[in-house]
Amino acid sequence: MSDDEKSRKIHELEQGLRFALEELTKMKEAQAASNQLVEDMRRRMEVMQDDMSFFVTRHTLADGSTYVGGFERGKANGRGRRNWPHGDVYVGNFVNDVMEGHGKLTWHDGSWYEGDWSSGLREGTGTYETPEGDRYTGQWLKDRCHGKGIKVGGSVGDRYKGEWREDKREGKGVYKDQDGDTYTGLWKNDQMHGHGTYTWADGGTYTGQWEEDKRQGLGVFKAAPSLQAGKFEEKYDGWWRNDMMHGHGKYYWSHGDVYDGNWSADRRNGSGLLLCANGERYEGGWKDDERSGRGVFIDAKGKKLVGRWKGSQHIGDVH
Repeated sequence: MSDDEKSRKIHELEQGLRFALEELTKMKEAQAASNQLVEDMRRRMEVMQDDMSFFVTRHTLADGSTYVGGFERGKANGRGRRNWPHGDVYVGNFVNDVMEGHGKLTWHDGSWYEGDWSSGLREGTGTYETPEGDRYTGQWLKDRCHGKGIKVGGSVGDRYKGEWREDKREGKGVYKDQDGDTYTGLWKNDQMHGHGTYTWADGGTYTGQWEEDKRQGLGVFKAAPSLQAGKFEEKYDGWWRNDMMHGHGKYYWSHGDVYDGNWSADRRNGSGLLLCANGERYEGGWKDDERSGRGVFIDAKGKKLVGRWKGSQHIGDVH
């Protein structure tokens, strides 16, 4: 190797070493800056913690409960947690020591409510669940279900969606029980009351008036399809009392017979007209679903029999 080539190699090595030293210096400077940034952040966090100590405190209150959270002007203000000696726990917002805004209260028995609070009472929108799994989600007023809401029975399997008043179903609503029966209509004092439609799981229906969970007033009952032995729809259209056919009404049997007359306690009682699918007819008195008293029977050929009846048997002529 000539002297010129040696000189050129030495110069290249010197340049490479100088460049490496410069990069190492930059890295050390960057590391120092990073360390300084970390130190600055640590100091700021210490200052923030010191500042927060004026607002976030732990207190043991007069009733034995403990409180941790926002504290201002000597009272709980802001978000916090309160534990009672018997096991109840509230986590949420406070205003002047009172639950206010959004929060969750869990009772010692396992039931809980999460939602809106006002002056320490459930008010607004929220969800309440019992240890058995019964759950209500909807509107609240003064610590009671009030407005629109949905209640699902975890232990029973029933479901109600509709209007509420002071913890009771009142207004319009839809209810479905564990057997599949459904009621859609009006409610009062937690009972079916007013106009509504009840549909049994087997397909039978009643549409009409209700009073205290019972059919009362005018209404139409239609038998389940499985009970339709004939080609006609079996139904009753008329008056009800205490959940039974009572008063004037018209009953249509699936085999074609039709009765138009008075009823008492689900039986034909009083006067009425029976038209049979085979052409026979009877008009007169009835007692406990049988012809009784004065009446006129006409057979399919037009032969008339007038007289007195008992137990659906003709017992004599009318005098």
